[in-house]
Amino acid sequence: MLEKTVLVNLNVSNDSNFEADSGYIFQKLLWTHLCEMRRNLRVLFLGHRLNTEQWHPNISMIPFHTKFDKFSTRLHFDWHALKDRFQHLPQVDLLYNNQPESTLNFKTLLSSMYGKEIPAVSYYHYLPFHYDAQGMVLDPSQNLHGFSAVPILGRNLEALELSDKAFIGSAFGRDILLRAYRERYRAALDPQLEVFSPPIESELFTQPKRKNGMPHILYNQRLYKHYGTQQVIDAVRQVASTRDIHFVVTDPTGERSLERNRLDPGVRQFREDLGNLPFVDRIHCSTRQQYHALLSRVDLGIAPVKPSALWSMAVADILATGNPVLCPNVGAFPELVPHTPELLFAEDGSDLPEKISATLDRNGQADPETYKANVRRYDAPAMAREMLGHLSPFLT
Repeated sequence: MLEKTVLVNLNVSNDSNFEADSGYIFQKLLWTHLCEMRRNLRVLFLGHRLNTEQWHPNISMIPFHTKFDKFSTRLHFDWHALKDRFQHLPQVDLLYNNQPESTLNFKTLLSSMYGKEIPAVSYYHYLPFHYDAQGMVLDPSQNLHGFSAVPILGRNLEALELSDKAFIGSAFGRDILLRAYRERYRAALDPQLEVFSPPIESELFTQPKRKNGMPHILYNQRLYKHYGTQQVIDAVRQVASTRDIHFVVTDPTGERSLERNRLDPGVRQFREDLGNLPFVDRIHCSTRQQYHALLSRVDLGIAPVKPSALWSMAVADILATGNPVLCPNVGAFPELVPHTPELLFAEDGSDLPEKISATLDRNGQADPETYKANVRRYDAPAMAREMLGHLSPFLT
């Protein structure tokens, strides 16, 4: 079979620690397995200049970006510098873009260079909106001074129309993206949008459990106000008043870029509040080994109260280890716990303290395989085979 070359535009939000970045881990798992399954596949990863890790012999890192931040990642495109770099690389057969806001730019540049249309695939990791009972709600973290979320949404919809195939992590995400697309274009269009959830490291499904002296509850999320951090802290504080618990907060915001630290001015206050609670341990995992060791000690996880969540790799990882995760009944979270709906709590968090206590009480009787069953289909090799089926028509 002839060698086929895929250009992957890698989006990373944590350029100070790639191993703690969900987008980086997602692509590493997926493309490493894809290259094992399709030996004639050559993958060019356009990423950060510090990103030099060798994933696979068929994967070449193309260090390019000097910095990733929230808005430049979505809006900046260095046409001439990219063109100069691409002219010294093998001709690309397929574009796989993890930042849909730039799909038009990449597709146009490559197609103009090669004198033919280059097929484009877009993956939606984030959307700048969700819907509530009143209609569309813009994501405050992407809506700079009230003006930026709508143009960013426009670029996402543009990519959906332009892409030969597009992916998003959940049925929830697919439904709201298609709703926005049809509201914008007012036409019975049928874009090629598929649900493809992030893969899970196979090792997590067989990881041994370490026994704890008291229950360990993990909150592996950014401490942003719009993630429902205050609701979670209040619920855990209430539970801690009636029983002994150890609440572990990873606080990835603290180790991220200055841009991430500026996303929410309330982060500093949440850190101070957590620092004053004797049952709280705030840590950061800088390697996958540290992260896996942390998961081996977890008895219960808590998901963020984020109505716009398209998926949560952090939640899926805990479930894969055979432990429960309490999730708000919003966004994509119900799709993460289809076999254990008792893990869902109300969006306002009113029943979260009761859910925490009840879940800890039955932990000794619960079968870990029940929790694993929620996410077993997302094991990395299985997801790579699924993606290969989607991409094969573009690689013949």
